[in-house]
Amino acid sequence: MPPTTRSEQKAATRRRILEVAAAHFAAKGYAATSLNDLSAALGLTKGTIFFHFSSKAELARAISEDVAEQWVPLRAAHEERGTRGLAALVDASRQVATVYRESAVFRAASRLRLEAENIDADLPVPFVGWIDLARTYLAQAAADGELAEGVDVDETAWHVVAWFDGVQTVSTHLTHLDDLTDRVDGMWRILLRAVARDPEGVLGARED
Repeated sequence: MPPTTRSEQKAATRRRILEVAAAHFAAKGYAATSLNDLSAALGLTKGTIFFHFSSKAELARAISEDVAEQWVPLRAAHEERGTRGLAALVDASRQVATVYRESAVFRAASRLRLEAENIDADLPVPFVGWIDLARTYLAQAAADGELAEGVDVDETAWHVVAWFDGVQTVSTHLTHLDDLTDRVDGMWRILLRAVARDPEGVLGARED
C-alpha cells in the first residue's frame, strides 16, 4: 500500500534515499559517490536529500546504524519460534548470508566500515552486535549441553564472527557472492565438528 499521510510519505522518501545511497556505496564506495550521483539516480534535488540527511556522511552513518539494529529483530524471531543454542546460531548466519546477498544496505555497511577513516561521522562499532548474538546462542548451547567439553563461549563467539566475515569477503571477491550460502554451510560443517557434541544433529535440524 502506498504511503498516504505526510509522515508516511516522508518516511518512504527517506528510506528510498537511504537504499539508493546504499546501492551506490556498495558498488562504487563512499569516496567515489557524490550527492550529484544520488540526486540523478533518485530524480530528487540535493535540497530534498539534505532535508532528510544533512550530509553524505550522515547517510553513511544512517546506513551503518540500520544494519547494526538488525540483530534485535533476528533474536526476537528466534525467541518467538523457540529456536535457541547452536540451531539458532547456524540459522542466524544463514539468514545474514541471504540478506547480505540481497540487500545493498548490508553490503554498503560492510564497505563503509573499510572507508570509515574517510567518513566524517561516528559509525557504529562493527561486529559487536553480531558477536553478542553469537555469545548469547553459544551460552544457551552450553547450558543445554550442546557444546563439546572445554569450548570457551566468548572465544568461540569472536571466532565465529571473524570466520563468517572472512567467508563473506572471499565470496565477494571470487564469485560476487554466488557461493556465499554454500560456503557458510561449509564453514559450519568444519566448525561444528570442533565445538558441538553432536554436529550432525545440529546440521540435520537446520531451519529451511
